[in-house]
Amino acid sequence: MGSCRSVRWGMCCVAVAGLALVPACSSSFDVLTAPPPPEGVTLPILSEIALIVDAQVNGQATRVLLDTGTVLTSMASPGAIDRLGLEAAGANPFAGAEDGGVGICGSGAATLDPTRYTARSLNLGGVVFENVALTVLNETDYDTFAETGVDLILAAQFLMYTDWKIEEGGRQLVLLPLNSRQRPAGAMDMRATGPISFAPLLDAKIGAMSVAVSYNDAAPLDSGLDTGASVLFAVSDQAASQDGWDPATLPHVDLQVFGAGADCPETLFRGTRVKLGEQAYDRPLVLEIQGSGATALVGWPFFTSHDSVYVAPGGQWIEFVKSATTDALVAEPLRWFEATLFFNADGKYEVGAVVDGSSAAQQGVVAGDIVLEIDGVSLDTVEGKSLLFGPTPAREGHVDFLIQDSSGATRTVTLTAQVRLE
Repeated sequence: MGSCRSVRWGMCCVAVAGLALVPACSSSFDVLTAPPPPEGVTLPILSEIALIVDAQVNGQATRVLLDTGTVLTSMASPGAIDRLGLEAAGANPFAGAEDGGVGICGSGAATLDPTRYTARSLNLGGVVFENVALTVLNETDYDTFAETGVDLILAAQFLMYTDWKIEEGGRQLVLLPLNSRQRPAGAMDMRATGPISFAPLLDAKIGAMSVAVSYNDAAPLDSGLDTGASVLFAVSDQAASQDGWDPATLPHVDLQVFGAGADCPETLFRGTRVKLGEQAYDRPLVLEIQGSGATALVGWPFFTSHDSVYVAPGGQWIEFVKSATTDALVAEPLRWFEATLFFNADGKYEVGAVVDGSSAAQQGVVAGDIVLEIDGVSLDTVEGKSLLFGPTPAREGHVDFLIQDSSGATRTVTLTAQVRLE
């Protein structure tokens, strides 16, 4: 689920028939060869909407999305094969698994390359993995990687080999040796599965992290931690009905939220109360995703609304430390610029619809216009994409868009954010 329509096999979206998890077996792929030093390594986080960091792959500089919502297999763009020097490494054991659709909603025009590829090395600030297994994703009507601004989407297991923490409101990632810290008072239980291997014939790994979350004071629901999801919380329609939510009776707005894995029906509504352990969060925004099974998740904005988050996969615990503004950030109103956007086949952000009477309509923005920049930052960059989908411009109340119309002419329009959901 992320800011892009990133394909994920998390939340039990894909079943591979006839295979069982075998925790005891080892894998020659994704081998950690240089763990973090005792003091850890620090990487700047480059986006407000997902856990994106700089990395080196086979010695080449690139950017990667560390996506704890991607469980089974790391993904690479087709262009990464040549640019990063990926090597063919036999048959891809997951090819064909997309026959039932991809993503949380089980739809989307994408196929997995029949060849498995590997990168000789992946360097995350000095933490080095070797023989990294990658599945190349071929999309016929979309480009997940171009929209995200990365070459690779790395599966959950890459954050299962270390302790890790998010600091400075989601601007800094620190990787530490596994089991670096004793469990503090107030930490919450976390279920961390992995990194363990599938049956030896696959020699592929899996990792996942989840916490028990009480939605609407109902019984706790196992909710995946998803550093690629650009929503605070998400629940499926099935999970919502099981746990006492009734979105039809709550203030809601229908939006095409980018990144649910495909074009799936979604409703964003104002929840009443969510609890993680002893910590409560009132009136958060919750995304209901239809047709995705009994799933729920805690997304990246929840991480970034805290002063710090410490994750200890080996110790099976997680600590959320609230900041002075956490409760206000979780409960803040939804603001948007009253124009929907989609990532078109040319790799540009195109206006799909404009609300009558909005500042966009008043300034002549129409369907088919292309948005090139936001506040002077190109949308071809990770920074621009982060601004476009991140909260900062909406919180500031206005934004300058550089617009290109159908004739090719460009102009700058200043749009005012509107509150849509109190």
